[in-house]
Amino acid sequence: MLNVDPLVKFLHGPSLRRYLVDGAAELLCSPGPQGWEALRFAIYYTATTSLEPEDCLKNLGEEKSVLLARYRSGVEATLALADFVNSAKFGIRSNENTRRTWTLTSLAVRIAQALGLHREDKGNTHLRPFEREMRRRLWWSICLIDRQGSFDRGSDPIITVRSFNTPLPLNINDEDLIPGSREEPRILKDFTDMTLGLVCHELFDTERRLNFVPPGDFDKPQGSSTVPWSQKRDWVMECQKRIDDKYLRHCSTSIIVQRYTIFIGDIMLAIMWLCTVRPVQKRWDMDSFEVPGPEILRISVEIMEKAIKFSMDESVKPFIWISRIWVQWHALAIMLAELCVQVEGPVVERAWSIVNVAYDEVSRLISDSEKGRLFRPIKKLMQKAKMVREMHLDKYKTVQASQRLDEPVQTGNRTDFAPGNEPIAATTTALGAGPHMAAYSQTVTNNSDLDLINWDASLLTGTWNGMDCNSMNEMSWTNWESFVEDFQASADPQLDSDTAMYNSVAM
Repeated sequence: MLNVDPLVKFLHGPSLRRYLVDGAAELLCSPGPQGWEALRFAIYYTATTSLEPEDCLKNLGEEKSVLLARYRSGVEATLALADFVNSAKFGIRSNENTRRTWTLTSLAVRIAQALGLHREDKGNTHLRPFEREMRRRLWWSICLIDRQGSFDRGSDPIITVRSFNTPLPLNINDEDLIPGSREEPRILKDFTDMTLGLVCHELFDTERRLNFVPPGDFDKPQGSSTVPWSQKRDWVMECQKRIDDKYLRHCSTSIIVQRYTIFIGDIMLAIMWLCTVRPVQKRWDMDSFEVPGPEILRISVEIMEKAIKFSMDESVKPFIWISRIWVQWHALAIMLAELCVQVEGPVVERAWSIVNVAYDEVSRLISDSEKGRLFRPIKKLMQKAKMVREMHLDKYKTVQASQRLDEPVQTGNRTDFAPGNEPIAATTTALGAGPHMAAYSQTVTNNSDLDLINWDASLLTGTWNGMDCNSMNEMSWTNWESFVEDFQASADPQLDSDTAMYNSVAM
């Protein structure tokens, strides 16, 4: 529970401990015994998922793969006994990159809607505080899974902004919820068992508003957007202030779960900014926003840097398993699209110092692996960015050679590279491979401070050092549009294999 419960908060800790640890005959947070054993095996399976292989051997005496297979079979068998849609195949995205979890999410949403979890109207007044809070927690956890599953595959979420009215859970500790009690729990301002979950829920709720396209609006003419960029920017800024005031200012970096809450709040806000200016879904109101390319590149680089460092930060080791689910393919794709246009400057060199590490990490974890519909366009962007990088390095070497011979060579509109813009790859590797994991691990070890993303005012106002970024922004936007069109036009390889199998059976 220490590794999983704070991150996916929809269960009642005290009730679970009495049932699983103390051997209580019943589970107080459940209306009946149906599914109790399935829940037990699901907890075993999820807890094992959160452990590193060496920890499984040390603490449980068996290989992680053996334990996962046993508990997964247990979940499937007990779900079948509970008549959960006759028989269900079970999986966790952290252990596999197939579309199984994404597909099953739709089933979870429909069951939740059938139970009325998505609505809290006057008819729910008979619910006691404990039952009401457990229903809220469960619904918002399903919303989180739906959002992450859709983002993981670059698809639309099932749950839209207008499809539910269930309020957020209260910011309280599990001990404040007493089964059977009619007394309303007191909402707390300090960090609680629900704070991390509420940070995620509020951020994703704003993101849901930003990306919502009403049915039939995809084909509207250009320029007829009912939600202009300024409005979206205000939504994000309001959300950022609300998250800071309500939750993050009460967190301490010296406490593991609170340190992780600060990190996840910071990086998710950055991702939300990027989703606003570089949307994943092609839609009728896609136009070039008034945000300069250099700042988009900087934010995407900071996201990748922090994601990589977090995956090796020993201080938050219990939660590192979740990074295998939240794959930062979107930030990587934006970074590569910008590097196809931006060729010099400190931010560009900073990006090239982590490109290979970030690319390898995403290729290992992305849905459907390297053959999937998302990674193929990313690979295409990587090849283009490398080609642009090679051309720039060749130009740089030509200028350097001519300066040594005291023969200035004209290169476009300039004859020299400004101080500070020299490519680091000119003295290291041809394509800026940069530091690998060992070097990053040393950096993380030597720097225990939790550096937050620098929210430069230029990201909010659309100006950057007085530069005219229109031409640069237009080219980078064109690269992004091409990327979105590429992955949306790509067929799911798993669907292709399913179709081939169906055809062979039909014949």
